[in-house]
Amino acid sequence: MIHWVSSTVLSTELPVVLVHNWLDGTIPWGIRLIPFLYNRWYRRACFRVIAGRRADLTREAWITAAVPIRLVETVSAIIASEYYWPYGMLFHPEDECFVLFCFWRRTWVDSLELPCCIMRVEQQLGVEVPDDIVPRLGKMLFGDFVEELAQLAQASPTSKL
Repeated sequence: MIHWVSSTVLSTELPVVLVHNWLDGTIPWGIRLIPFLYNRWYRRACFRVIAGRRADLTREAWITAAVPIRLVETVSAIIASEYYWPYGMLFHPEDECFVLFCFWRRTWVDSLELPCCIMRVEQQLGVEVPDDIVPRLGKMLFGDFVEELAQLAQASPTSKL
């Protein structure tokens, strides 16, 4: 017996990583007009992706990326705390920083989460994050960001790693 799978089933399959274009595409056009509803819908889509991850596969992806797990756990915990993400240790190296740092969020005013997050990273790691990283965050993958932090920590005499 042949079972046919409709194309709608395939298109609603959750990705493994947080990708803005996919997440944004899941939001109905009417919801996009109301910032509060857009933010809530988008965040719920992110939570579904994160909740569907397996810790062992995510950890294996970080090992493959050759980034110290202790650094990943520290930075992930800081981001999860500042931006209220659940399952903070399950961020994937290919997650977009645009999503993790909530650049997608529609608000009327700027928030202080990003400067607070960067300051906590600097304090926890004992490094100084260069100013040129912040404008590039919107286009970086999380693995690239953590890799740059690892390089800063290796070069810094005050590093706590």
